Amino acid sequence: MQNVGIEKFKAVVTDNGANLRVVQHITHEKYSYILDLRCMVYAINLIAFDFAEINLIKNLISNCGSIIGFFNNSYAAYRYYKEQLYMMKIKGGEIQFYCKTR
Repeated sequence: MQNVGIEKFKAVVTDNGANLRVVQHITHEKYSYILDLRCMVYAINLIAFDFAEINLIKNLISNCGSIIGFFNNSYAAYRYYKEQLYMMKIKGGEIQFYCKTR
């Protein structure tokens, strides 16, 4: 954190390891404005990973990937999609493929 610049951090996400609890305590004492999201987001990530192993969810993710691929590979479909985003005043609405974080 010090190498990158402590002022660039607003939150830290870790698991609940003993060494990370010590780091969280030290960080909170020195930089109380940095949120500690220990466990909460990490647990959600683990749960999501477990769900992604279920065949029904795998198929859903695969089908979503096919739909995204269609829009990304078809100029007409992508243009229509972008026009609809503009009409609905949605900003930053780029469609993304699913990707593993770990």
